[in-house]
Amino acid sequence: MTCSASSFIPAVVNVARAERPTVSVSSRRWRRMDIKEFRSQLSTSRLAYAWPADVDDMASLYDDEINALVDQSLPVHQFTRRPRPSDPWFDNECRQAKRLTRRLERASAAASSWADKFPADAVTKAAAAAKEA
Repeated sequence: MTCSASSFIPAVVNVARAERPTVSVSSRRWRRMDIKEFRSQLSTSRLAYAWPADVDDMASLYDDEINALVDQSLPVHQFTRRPRPSDPWFDNECRQAKRLTRRLERASAAASSWADKFPADAVTKAAAAAKEA
């Protein structure tokens, strides 16, 4: 039997994906928080006028009031997600480089001038890390 470049080679390949497990997550939508409304509610809460003398009671009052205000303005949102498996090449070094990149991107977006966007120490660290790689 001869085999050429255009010959048909039968093969069976299993392309079925393994079912990824789902994870139930509870979170608050912090970006939707209305700071002005929260401050208004905070100014009318018991924290604005009634502080107990005991430190433990003070901490308990603070926790109770803050939790009640946050629960009122930002209820807990339940959702289901399917976590993706990590790629084998995405190790701790890659994770740190990505974290640095995202931090610099956020700083750049928030900065108003070029000098603020590219702080010398961060650029120097990023360049040194790139040379080592």
